[in-house]
Amino acid sequence: MNRLIKTFTVIFLIVLLSSCGTQLSPKASKQEQKEVKDKILKLLKDEYNQPFKIIDFNYSYDTHYPNGNCSDCRILKYGIYIFKVEAVNNSILSLKVKLYDNGQNMIEDFKKTYLDRFYCGALGSYFDDLRMKQIKNPNKADLSRAENLCNSRNQTIYYEKPKEEYLKSIQ
Repeated sequence: MNRLIKTFTVIFLIVLLSSCGTQLSPKASKQEQKEVKDKILKLLKDEYNQPFKIIDFNYSYDTHYPNGNCSDCRILKYGIYIFKVEAVNNSILSLKVKLYDNGQNMIEDFKKTYLDRFYCGALGSYFDDLRMKQIKNPNKADLSRAENLCNSRNQTIYYEKPKEEYLKSIQ
């Protein structure tokens, strides 16, 4: 019995002292964070032929628990970029972006998740904001410019329903 307790104690200490967390990416330096922001802004500018700016930015590097508890040995360490991007020439269009730095393909993930629908998705969000805030006189010139761009990209699906709901709400 005494030997069983000693064996269990040794196993417990080995498990306790060993690190079971996986570092997906190292903590990004200020320069690396700037490079990520610059890449995102360049991708947006190239895609939409207009400049964008970051109006709010936060980077955090933390330990994450996939199942919500620290007894899970699939603990992960990685950085998260959270920022709000706004079209310079059309300030009604802004969208919050959240990127997980998995150490491999964060920029590619941005391209797949946000890039092609960023602008028109932001327009849909803008119509939702107008509806929730009951704004009856939005900037029609900016709206027209945004709708024209979305129409030319055949992406009306991202804003039609929010626009329809907004128009119903102000009648």
